[in-house]
Formats: sequence, structure tokens, C-alpha cells
Amino acid sequence: TVAGGAAAGPGSAELAAGFPLLLSGEWWLAVGAHHPVAAANWVFFANVDVLFWVIAQLQDSTWLIDPYWTLLPPMIGAFYWAHPAADADPLRSLVVTTLVWLWSLRLTHSYFRREEWQIGAREDWRFSSMRASIGEARWWWVSFFAAYLSQHVMLMGITLPLYFVYADPAPWHPVWDTLAAA
Repeated sequence: TVAGGAAAGPGSAELAAGFPLLLSGEWWLAVGAHHPVAAANWVFFANVDVLFWVIAQLQDSTWLIDPYWTLLPPMIGAFYWAHPAADADPLRSLVVTTLVWLWSLRLTHSYFRREEWQIGAREDWRFSSMRASIGEARWWWVSFFAAYLSQHVMLMGITLPLYFVYADPAPWHPVWDTLAAA
């Protein structure tokens, strides 16, 4: 425990314990409670990187990653906002949440317009081009890195500022926050 009796997150001794620790539900709950960015990354890795990649192998198409760009930023923002460690300024939180949802709605509209109002009609032309140049024999494993792990880094990177918005109780700064929201 730390000062005040609160439970500490997993420390170096626990992390050094090795693989059996990873199977402990208690450890995962501690990571989620004390390390929201790490928790968001692990959830994304398991549910998007790995699961969507497996689905892509079954469907022979990476289309599923494209609409996720429209869903993930608001979902990660909601996770950081609802996290027990969140301590955000209400005005900054409201402005950022609104901007993320507006961006998501615009991107969703662009996706459906590009896909002629169908979902999953085709995979992104960049991945189709990579698939053709690399060849089917290697694309199955290259796609994990090219289409999923790379998207993970980009999506988590663009949503990282949301963590700081929801973790900082500093009041709205009339110059800097207004410029950032503009």
C-alpha cells in the first residue's frame, strides 16, 4: 500500500514474478486501476490488433480496421473520463469530448461516403496494394504489423492527449485552451 492505505499498482517485484502473474485477474485489475494508458493499450491490443487480425484472416480482408478509427477515440476518451483516477476540469472535459465526437461523426460520414454507404464493402486501397505487392503467401503475417499494430500505435498516439485532459484538474486557461480548441 501507499500512504493513506491505498493499494499500490503492480511494482517491480510483482512484474519480475513472470508469466504466472499475467494470469492473475487481480494483477490485471491493479494495472487497470493504476495505469489507465497501459490498460487501454492492452485492451486495444487484444480486442483490435489480435482479434481483428484473426477475423481478417478468416475474411481475407482488413476492412474492419477502417471503421474502428471512427469508434476508438470516443471509446478511449470515455474510458479515461470514467476512470477512477480521472480528475478533469469540467469545461475542458466537455470541450474535448465534444470535439472528439464531432471528429468521429465527420470521419464516420467520410467512411460511409467512400464505401458508398456500405460497411465492409472493401479493404482500404493501401492495404490492397500492399497485399498485391507482398503476395498472399506473406501477407497473412505482414498484415498484423502493417494493418493492425501500426494502427494501434497511431490510434493510441492520437488519443494520448485525452488521458492528460481527463487527468488534469487545472481550470480552463483562456489563451492556451481556447487556442487548442480552435
